[in-house]
Amino acid sequence: MIKVSIFFVETHTHLDLIKRNAQEVVKDAAEKKVTKMVTIGIDLESSKIALEFASLFEGVYAAVGFHPHE
Repeated sequence: MIKVSIFFVETHTHLDLIKRNAQEVVKDAAEKKVTKMVTIGIDLESSKIALEFASLFEGVYAAVGFHPHE
């Protein structure tokens, strides 16, 4: 019998825009089997924040960039 582990990856989130504590959001997501998250930066400030979240939380990765309309 093959044992399968199921988990989810949140591929596009803005942890900096969520009104809740980021640590709670990451913990709640992990409890729902969301084991990886990509938090997005759309300008210099939010990209720095995304990198900070990625360094603070296991399974959180940053995508940095600039939105074309900013």
